Amino acid sequence: MSDQLPSIKIKSCSPLRNFAKELLQKILLEEGDLERVKNRLPHLSFIVSDEDPTQVSFQLLSSSRRGLFLFFFEMITHWLQPGKKLTPNLTYAFDFSIPQWGEKSYFFAELVIDFGSESERKLSLEGFSRFAEEISLGIASPFCAQMILEMKGFSEDLQTKQVQRFAFYLSERYPDLFGREFVKRVQRSLLLLPDPFRADRTARHLSRLIIYQYRLEEQLQDSSARVQVKVFPSILRHKGYFRSALSISIAANLKEPKEFLSETEAVELMQKLTEPLEIIPGSIFRFRGQLYFEVKKQSEERFTAEEVARVKREFPHSVEGAIKQLNYPLLMPRNEEEIIRKMVQLNGEVRYVSDPPQLTISFEEQTLNELIYHVVLLRVVKKESLPITELLQRYDQQNTFQLEMTKQMGILRKRYPVEAYLLIASLPKERFVRKSHINLYRARQYLVKEMKEMVGPLRDFNGGMLSREQELLSKIQTYAPFVDETTTEALFYAIDPPIMRTQIDASLAGELFSKIDKLLDDPYSDNGPLFDESLEEGVIAVMTTNSSALQKRVKEVALPLCETSHDLAITSIQRGGRICLGVAFRSPETKQRSLFKESLNGILNK
Repeated sequence: MSDQLPSIKIKSCSPLRNFAKELLQKILLEEGDLERVKNRLPHLSFIVSDEDPTQVSFQLLSSSRRGLFLFFFEMITHWLQPGKKLTPNLTYAFDFSIPQWGEKSYFFAELVIDFGSESERKLSLEGFSRFAEEISLGIASPFCAQMILEMKGFSEDLQTKQVQRFAFYLSERYPDLFGREFVKRVQRSLLLLPDPFRADRTARHLSRLIIYQYRLEEQLQDSSARVQVKVFPSILRHKGYFRSALSISIAANLKEPKEFLSETEAVELMQKLTEPLEIIPGSIFRFRGQLYFEVKKQSEERFTAEEVARVKREFPHSVEGAIKQLNYPLLMPRNEEEIIRKMVQLNGEVRYVSDPPQLTISFEEQTLNELIYHVVLLRVVKKESLPITELLQRYDQQNTFQLEMTKQMGILRKRYPVEAYLLIASLPKERFVRKSHINLYRARQYLVKEMKEMVGPLRDFNGGMLSREQELLSKIQTYAPFVDETTTEALFYAIDPPIMRTQIDASLAGELFSKIDKLLDDPYSDNGPLFDESLEEGVIAVMTTNSSALQKRVKEVALPLCETSHDLAITSIQRGGRICLGVAFRSPETKQRSLFKESLNGILNK
């Protein structure tokens, strides 16, 4: 009989070596022809103990590969009886070779499980044939093994090992891209990721997240760009079912200590490219200058291939707007003497009964959620005038204003009282937040509008230039309807010289802003300059550059060609690492226009 035993070389020094060798020889003899056994691998079987029917031995015979025992152990102990972890009484595994099969290594493992009762054993083994098919697929392919475990849900230890194993594989296969620092980064990231975050995501998803963040950081160091972004579709487990999501990983070079990446701003930028989105709770993960989060559609529908492609193509060019600065609350303590001085000053402006109410608005405080102004209003109280308290009740439906002081400043023509009021105005800050700043001009304009609705036509005493600027900005927006409001405001307030914010022709500025916006939206466009000479008012030119000194050189060259300083306006905006410069030159003469064009071409050709 011993002559018929197959020769087996076990690659192990375990005390169970001889026992395992005998067991393996017994299994091979029972199967008969060795070649037939080899062709039928993997071979998975179980044996119920004759002495104790509650104990079952699970045996696996297959070709050897890395990670095979972990897969076999995880499937038997965690998923043979779903919802219950089984603890083996005996576990061992080893690699071996058989001379008749050549020099290739093979694998044998045994797990002995005590189910505690025969009913539990029968329940667990009812669907074993289908369960064995899953194990066979995982044994045949490491990829199938990973997918099977991901679909079932990893145990935390195995998930960590899968991620680490893939990191080691990358560092060995691509040492130039994923060196020793990458392996350390994986270890740190796994420690920082919260347990609930890891529970809903597969090992493959976690590996992609860490790889993308590492590569984005490397790309950021190797380029002049301030922001790098990666967008990829993903499937998440959530309460027993799967849902479609879009994963966004952003790496930024934060230049100031108070700068940070805002996920809400990033989502607002993405909303322009697809239907309404919302951040998946618990998906936000920050690491140094990096931000990772996931979004889903409010409708819970899957992202289409077209939507994903559009976000990948266009979102990286606007993501710089997600960099925000931490703003501490501001306080400018009110000076009561200054309030009285303003009241006296406004009183000096009223000489006739028909004079309109006088108004001053001053910024006072910025809290976490509000902008606070103090408003001084002075008016002639006529017979038909409503008391200020009644005006507030009637027109101030949002409780924007609070009356803090009323003071009679005198009597006009011995008949009409002149009253001054101190009002405290509180505005929700979120309404006036822009990409990189809070628009106090817009907040002030809103207050003027509210006061006009309350008391009728009035004179904005300390807002003459500001009012004129706001009127001109509104006109420009009608001439550039397709330009984002935030972009229009940024270009308008960047106009040099500042006096041109009240003097520039609205149609000329609208056309200039439209050309700049079009150039910004096309990252592959020519650097320019691109001219438009079809306008009656003058010539506009737009160009992109990496040099902040270009604006000064353009001004030096173009200003001598102007009859007055009001004939030239220059503005600029930075996006995606590029500076876009726009120039408006007002002149009816063809010769001057040609000289202007030649001058700009001469600067850029140097």
